[in-house]
Amino acid sequence: MISKDIARLIGADTGEEDAFFRFIEDNASVSPDTLRLRYRGASREFDINFAIDQIDCRRRTRTKLPLFNSNMKTLYPATVSAEQSSDEGIAAFHSRLVAGEERVADLTAGLGIDALALSLSCGKVTAVEIEALRSHLLAYNAVLFGRENLEAVNADCLQWLPEAGHFDTIFIDPARRGEMNSRKYRFADCAPDITANLDLLLSHCHRLLVKASPLLDLSAIREELPGVTEMWVLSRKGECKEILIEVRNEGEFSGVTAVEVDSNGNGEAFQVEASHLGNEEVRYAEELPAERGWLYEASSSVMKLGAWGEICRRWPSLTKAGGNSHLFFSAQRIEGFPGRELEIEGIVDKKILKSLKGRKINVVARNYPLTPEQIRKKAGVSDGGDSFLIGTRWGRAEKPILILAHRPN
Repeated sequence: MISKDIARLIGADTGEEDAFFRFIEDNASVSPDTLRLRYRGASREFDINFAIDQIDCRRRTRTKLPLFNSNMKTLYPATVSAEQSSDEGIAAFHSRLVAGEERVADLTAGLGIDALALSLSCGKVTAVEIEALRSHLLAYNAVLFGRENLEAVNADCLQWLPEAGHFDTIFIDPARRGEMNSRKYRFADCAPDITANLDLLLSHCHRLLVKASPLLDLSAIREELPGVTEMWVLSRKGECKEILIEVRNEGEFSGVTAVEVDSNGNGEAFQVEASHLGNEEVRYAEELPAERGWLYEASSSVMKLGAWGEICRRWPSLTKAGGNSHLFFSAQRIEGFPGRELEIEGIVDKKILKSLKGRKINVVARNYPLTPEQIRKKAGVSDGGDSFLIGTRWGRAEKPILILAHRPN
């Protein structure tokens, strides 16, 4: 049975539920802005603006939430819920971390993408959401997907928790937006404030998993949040999406793991132990790269770690291009590097640059005086193909150079 507020929005209270979903299906390819103008002031047996919101949300999350959108009757509370929701691949990674656990709580459920994923791998998930409509829609969507082990609770999580008992894992994603949609990054400025309520949270779980902005500094996280035992930097489709933090009452910090996550929550992990997070072992390139060498750039999640010393330790033939040029060079090809691999064709001088005019070449600038657009214009090239024109600074002298390279076969 659906709640009264949902019934009113979709016309179920007047028997027009089918018309609501038919409107969404029939107008799926129409711009939401066009629909809002077309149906401004129109009277229907369902909420026309809510129906248009569903079309808008589905368009915004086409690639991020394919499973959620595969059921034509799933409902979104509002466009902001779609924008702030987890990617399904990231949510699947979260689910893997709680596999086999009996009781899990998501204290900031929102749209419920994480809660729905968590419910696939553990005994019971309690999803707490302070906003009534979001909570009711989560309960509704859970029924659509047959998640009988998912309970949606409409409550303030900090007021609800003292009587909730003990959980194996508590998952929390503090809201990082304040007045006028301003972004907040310190945990003390987010809602709920987990720093002020850490004792309460940890007294009700074996471990706490905190989802945080990918823009946070890893060292600052440990300074602000006592009890951190492990962190994961998660990226999806080449974009760094979040930092996931494990906090326990007891235990030492073990290190950080970078993962480029696929749609199923899997990915190759690049784990750096706490003792190797420094950069004492970095080797810097001295000579300009020889022709037919190899250039490497770490994935976005590995880049976030900044563990250049660990990269040099694992691959002894690698040298870092420069102090602020986060590229690596090797005269020989290496195996297993977590990121992009390019084969160098040579250093670009004026003569070679002139010969590139009209070609399709991907242009990249890493710590270079010109932007990619400026390099592209200067070289007279357009984006595309398997070749790369890379602007960077080389060696301790930070000499600006252009490198021509291509993807290996």
